[in-house]
Amino acid sequence: MTTTELLVTLADKGIKHVVCQYSGSGDSGQIDNVWYLRHTDNEDGMQNRTDIGLTEDFELELERKFYRLLDDVEDWYNNDGGYGTIHLNIPNGDYTIENYVYEMTKEKFDHQGIIEAD
Repeated sequence: MTTTELLVTLADKGIKHVVCQYSGSGDSGQIDNVWYLRHTDNEDGMQNRTDIGLTEDFELELERKFYRLLDDVEDWYNNDGGYGTIHLNIPNGDYTIENYVYEMTKEKFDHQGIIEAD
C-alpha cells in the first residue's frame, strides 16, 4: 500500500491526526501504541484501529512507514535506549518526531582528610 493510499484511507475514516508511541533499549525497540484522532486540538479522543474499523494489516503497513521514519533519528533503541512520539497529520502527511535518548552519566567525587583520634 502506498503512502497516499494510507493517508486517503485515514482521511476517509475522518482521522485528522495519528499518534505513534515507541520505546526501546538493549538493542531492541518497538512501536508501543498507535492512536487515531478525529480532532487535532487535543488527545482526549484517541482511538485504536478497531474503534474506527481499520484492519491489522493496515496498521502493520502504517507501522512500517513509521519505522522507516525512525531510521533517520537518533539511536532510541540501543544501550540505555529511549522513547518518543511521532505525530502524523492527515491528509497532508506532515509529521513531527519527539525523540528522547537516555544517556547514563557518571560523576566522581574524591574526599580526603585525617581521622581524629578518640
